[in-house]
Amino acid sequence: MSSYEFIIDGLRYSFSTLSGFDGCPYSFKLAKIDLVERVNNYYGEFGTLVHECMEKYFKGELESFELSQYYKERYGDLIVSHLPDNQRYLEDRYKEQGQTFFDFFYFDKNNYNVLAVEDNIEYEFFGYPFIAKPDLVLHKKENEKIVLIDYKTSAPWKKDRNGKEKMDEEKIEGYVRQMYTYTYALRNYRNLAVDKVTLWFPRLDKTYSFDVDEA
Repeated sequence: MSSYEFIIDGLRYSFSTLSGFDGCPYSFKLAKIDLVERVNNYYGEFGTLVHECMEKYFKGELESFELSQYYKERYGDLIVSHLPDNQRYLEDRYKEQGQTFFDFFYFDKNNYNVLAVEDNIEYEFFGYPFIAKPDLVLHKKENEKIVLIDYKTSAPWKKDRNGKEKMDEEKIEGYVRQMYTYTYALRNYRNLAVDKVTLWFPRLDKTYSFDVDEA
């Protein structure tokens, strides 16, 4: 057995791991086989901040009215990387969009039972070890439905030359595939049959939802 085969056999896969290989096999080799140390980047740090704020709210560690100040204070602590000079304007845009989202944040937790927050599920799929990290699982009291919510700091809606907003269907389809790996893990390893998935895009304060069909 070669050293590469030994490393690959010891990997625990995830949707992001496989999509990373699909997008750039060489990058996959550097990260997972050669174990080159990963360099932090602005987008990853921003996503970490948003997830941290949401986690603290749904765990009951922060109230909704506290999120705005917490985001503002933690921004300088967590986000230390910068974009290239010709993209630096995007940092201001992201920061402002995040601040606006938490300034006006509203979610009525009284309508739900919180079942899982930032779960970490290790499971097998066709004999291969996988890991899934669903952000939030809720039980809606009104209709007894189980809802999986995942936060995305991308913005898969763009305006065309006529100013009409259009959804990036390819990106959304990728997110949908990712969510089905999560619903599989939740159903088979947490005994939670998800009825609905909601992708939550805080920067735009938009959501995209779909019913789960695992027949």
